[in-house]
Amino acid sequence: MYDTPAIVLPSVDEQSRQRRAGRPRREESSQLSDKVLDCAFRSFCENGFAQTTIEGIAADCGTTRRTVLHRYPDKDALLVAVASRHIYAAMDELHATLRYADPNAMEALRDGCRYLLSAALNSTPAFYRMAINEAQRIKDLSVMMVWSSDEYERAFVRLILAAQNAGTFQRHSASTLATAVIGTFMSNPLNRLLMGDPLMRDELNVEVYFSQSWSVFLAAA
Repeated sequence: MYDTPAIVLPSVDEQSRQRRAGRPRREESSQLSDKVLDCAFRSFCENGFAQTTIEGIAADCGTTRRTVLHRYPDKDALLVAVASRHIYAAMDELHATLRYADPNAMEALRDGCRYLLSAALNSTPAFYRMAINEAQRIKDLSVMMVWSSDEYERAFVRLILAAQNAGTFQRHSASTLATAVIGTFMSNPLNRLLMGDPLMRDELNVEVYFSQSWSVFLAAA
């Protein structure tokens, strides 16, 4: 469906194939890995990166430090794995939601913009803020986040090209318009949410924001 970034993540299947006698079966190993990532995500959100420990995560999910480190060699790798799982899930949902082949290209684009706004406002600010900070020093995390941004742009270029083929949005390139869409309906609302703007938690205000932003976008495009 899309090209994935060239980073190396721990493979549960590979670990299962190489497991020594007495280790969990593949299904149990996969379930434990998911549990470890769930506990890590919760700890990163509640405690931040510096205060999260491998020992704490292991205790929270009922396993040992050695078991966690067998899957993720250090806390940086664990953060990359947590972020990757969320990013891949978001990309799957994005492409499952956007209607690239809809004959009504404008309606599909408008609904796509609404999806962007909803995705931004339903994100987890604490984790996103922490991931941004740590991406400055963790290359694989930075690669994942940049790839995610690029994938959003590619998705909306496809929608806008469909609209242009239908005779609209002829004044600007599809990539320019995609950047404007993502900035208006995702980046700006997410930044306001990160800063604690209460208006981004008010459904009526969010609806007004969407309607006005869509009107301005149509006029400018």
